[in-house]
Amino acid sequence: MAIEASELLRKAIDLHCHCYPDISLDCNKSTDDVAALQLARDAGMRGIVFKAQIWPTIGKVYELRRLVPEMGIWSSITLNASVGGVKPWVIEAAAKQGAKVVWMPTWSPIHKVKEGWEATPAYFKKYLPALQQYYETEEGTRITDSAGRLTDDVVQVVRMIKDFDLALSTGHLSHEESLALAEECHRTGIRKLIWGHPFSRGAPPPDTVKAMVNFGAYVEFCALSTITVSPKVPRLHPTDIAKAIQQIGYKSCVLTSDSFPEWAPPPSELLRMLVVMLLDLGVDAQGIKVMIQDNPASILGLKTIEEQTLKSGDQ
Repeated sequence: MAIEASELLRKAIDLHCHCYPDISLDCNKSTDDVAALQLARDAGMRGIVFKAQIWPTIGKVYELRRLVPEMGIWSSITLNASVGGVKPWVIEAAAKQGAKVVWMPTWSPIHKVKEGWEATPAYFKKYLPALQQYYETEEGTRITDSAGRLTDDVVQVVRMIKDFDLALSTGHLSHEESLALAEECHRTGIRKLIWGHPFSRGAPPPDTVKAMVNFGAYVEFCALSTITVSPKVPRLHPTDIAKAIQQIGYKSCVLTSDSFPEWAPPPSELLRMLVVMLLDLGVDAQGIKVMIQDNPASILGLKTIEEQTLKSGDQ
């Protein structure tokens, strides 16, 4: 099983890997970005998308490509208040500097602010205590109006994401906001929407899952919240995760590391552990390949390995 998992990891793409630094220089990871990329390269992975919650990863990725040229490395931007929120010019600037993935707000959406500073993750409280002022004085980033309709800025952002052929994640939006966004993406013709790890805090309503998939969203399952345990966050049992994946269907799911805290293994190892767990729970190896190789390639606008092989053979 371990050998099979290592083979599946070859040519895999991790769509969700936090860079260092993300929150603060004091908020460490088990490996720096260069070491993480080298380990992923040695494992045969195809590439990694770097994410950060405060600033875009565009400049970082530009330099990392020089240091580890053998790996596919893609940048992203998270539309939190620190970058100006959900605004069309933010998307335009990011796209023209090479960003491939756009994340909706994670720490600044309106429902997170309503939950209050006390409900904020501990690493924000520890490393960015001044952020408490935002939670106590600001409304938060709103993507829908009082009637549940997307704001004009969000509609423009969706159109720009379509025009620039970017991938979009719902980030940490509420289920209701995610549904509104998914419906607009479906209407606009976007087929690169990722529903950001909705099972990380317990199972979402079945009707919501069905609607998101019908709108064409990929459901993200993160290794960090699937195979690790936190006393502060309710996790689903791994058997429930495997069952959910099989019910949703492999073609509508993606597997990522969400590598972030210092105690977590490097992203390539975190992904390998997830693959081993799913294999052990009876998830089909070909289905894992679809979720860890084929679907991420499609989301990034890349050819699958089979398509590349066929093209080489034709030549």
